[in-house]
Amino acid sequence: MKVHLSNPSDLAKQFPITDRLPDWFFRITERSAGVYYVEGIDLRGRRVSSEGTDPDNALAESVAMARGIVKAAP
Repeated sequence: MKVHLSNPSDLAKQFPITDRLPDWFFRITERSAGVYYVEGIDLRGRRVSSEGTDPDNALAESVAMARGIVKAAP
């Protein structure tokens, strides 16, 4: 299986939170008043997301999901 690696600098422009997990990029969007949506993507294009009323908790959930993906990957 061919794995396509994205350009980290391009991802960082769209997903500016880069300090939570190596090779993962995150962003937080306020979808409506007080409701936050967090998206994360890695260099292979794998994605995670979560939603909630606390942006920090939603980010922590997405980072935890991404960590699980990293641990499960060969």
